[in-house]
Amino acid sequence: MFSLRWNVLTLSIIGAVIGLANSSIELTQQPFMLDIVGDIMLISLLLSFFSLISSLISLFGGFLADKYGRKLTMIEGFVLSFVGVTLMFVSHGTSLLILAMTVWSVGAAIPKSATIAMLAESANKEKRSKAFSYFGTLSTLGQVLGPFIGGFLFATCGIRGPVFLALIMYFLLIATSITLLRETQARRKRLLPFNLTGIREIHNSLPDPRSLYMLILAEVVLGFGGSVGRSLLILYAQKSLKATPFDIGLIMGATYLFMLIFMIPAGLLADRIGRVTLLLLEETLTIIIPIGFALSHEPYHLIALQSILGFGLAMGTPGWLALQTELMPARDRAKLLSFYDFVSLIARMPGPYLSGLVWTLQGPRQMFLLSSALSWPTLLIVYFGVKDTLKKIKCTHDV
Repeated sequence: MFSLRWNVLTLSIIGAVIGLANSSIELTQQPFMLDIVGDIMLISLLLSFFSLISSLISLFGGFLADKYGRKLTMIEGFVLSFVGVTLMFVSHGTSLLILAMTVWSVGAAIPKSATIAMLAESANKEKRSKAFSYFGTLSTLGQVLGPFIGGFLFATCGIRGPVFLALIMYFLLIATSITLLRETQARRKRLLPFNLTGIREIHNSLPDPRSLYMLILAEVVLGFGGSVGRSLLILYAQKSLKATPFDIGLIMGATYLFMLIFMIPAGLLADRIGRVTLLLLEETLTIIIPIGFALSHEPYHLIALQSILGFGLAMGTPGWLALQTELMPARDRAKLLSFYDFVSLIARMPGPYLSGLVWTLQGPRQMFLLSSALSWPTLLIVYFGVKDTLKKIKCTHDV
């Protein structure tokens, strides 16, 4: 039987493979759909539909993980993803492609909460941020490598090359999950809290309800505010700053690069000084950087700002993941994580429309100023409303 410590390493590797598989699919998703469907309007509607499916299934996946266990839920998701990518690889018509993308969207959404919950349950509280930093670093590495490898396969093997890469990755995910992961949550009798009593039981089991609710509120405020402007950042770089495709690649890649560099040190630091301090640093940078976007006049300005954003995300992400999991009881952690993810996604949904409206009426730079103005209350919510789950400790040990 593998140890829980082994789970941390295995889940981190799984995160890297998921990042590689999903980013390779996302690289050619729209060109693949255009090649088969041929109607841009239909493609945009399908993408919105797939996004809605993912958000709903992600919410339901947390309940599955709390009832049937984390490992089984993850395997189910990976199997569905494998089936969806297989259908995508062989599809030559619109109907089969829609079915393939729907199955893949469902499969990709199911394991999200189960993976985070299992990782939290596999690491000691004092080392939880460190575990999430390993997971985040390797996941980011997969997201960085996916477009490069997928792009090479796209250029040399055609549009189905990246899809075949994802097919292999999902097969490896299934095999790895079955053979190496150790279950961290026993099965339960009930799937959903259908009545008020069940919901009240979950509320009463929370170690610090106020901090959790304030953390969710902060995510809603920052998610909504942050999505304004950022959802059109690439278009802003192209139209307003005359960025080339190479510039855009650097703009988007700078964030991931700095996350790779700083995430593990940030996880170690969060396990020493607590979660909230670094979370406040991340939020401060996230609020200030849109002002820099509004003041930018050259593509390299955006590259520098995205690098700072990557540093901020690296500083806050491990502690933030540790904080939210520590504010949730183990038996209901996956469903609460899925609800957290669902609320965050819903908060971001108006962002693109509001960005386009402000761009049309006031100009592109104004949408970044609005983003900063909408986001700053997050600092007050976290500072005054969220209690840290880990005080400063004298020393740390390996996970």
